[in-house]
Amino acid sequence: MNSQTQEDWSLFKKLRSQDQKSLSLRSARRRYLNEVIGPSLREKPKAFYQYVKRLRQDSTGIQQLFHKGCPKSSSQEKADILGSHFESVFTSEPDTPLPNILPSKYPPMEEIVVHANGVENLLRGLDPSKSTGPDNIPAILLKEVATKVSPILTHIYNQSLKSGELSKDWKKAHVPFFKKGDRTKG
Repeated sequence: MNSQTQEDWSLFKKLRSQDQKSLSLRSARRRYLNEVIGPSLREKPKAFYQYVKRLRQDSTGIQQLFHKGCPKSSSQEKADILGSHFESVFTSEPDTPLPNILPSKYPPMEEIVVHANGVENLLRGLDPSKSTGPDNIPAILLKEVATKVSPILTHIYNQSLKSGELSKDWKKAHVPFFKKGDRTKG
């Protein structure tokens, strides 16, 4: 049916304008995705993963957990539930010293000595894009002060090796979260 009325003509123009806007939005989105996912993925993987993270419906990480039948949704409550679970499935060893065993038929191991230049090289090799550890010191800062800090850290490491004890702070760790692969294969 071919109608030439002014009303039909204005409706046609309005619909055509809307269609052109949606086409330009689609092409803009397509260009953006080509920039993020395209050949630059190897050069800018962070941009890709940021895009994927924005697409996720639950951007908070761990979904709601139930503890004794009650739902828990705050980050602290979820961390406490997971922490108590991990604590319950591992054996807690007593802090008593090991018993003396008969003399070994193997020679004793040489004393381990940490050198300042080795510590400095390791600090300079840190990846600044990685997240901080429990100490919350960014890797980029450690790289910058590697020359000044390495003798102090060397002394601390050597003292720890001589005494055979680790600081309680060194035993803390961030629990890693699942990132890729099959979730069921641990």
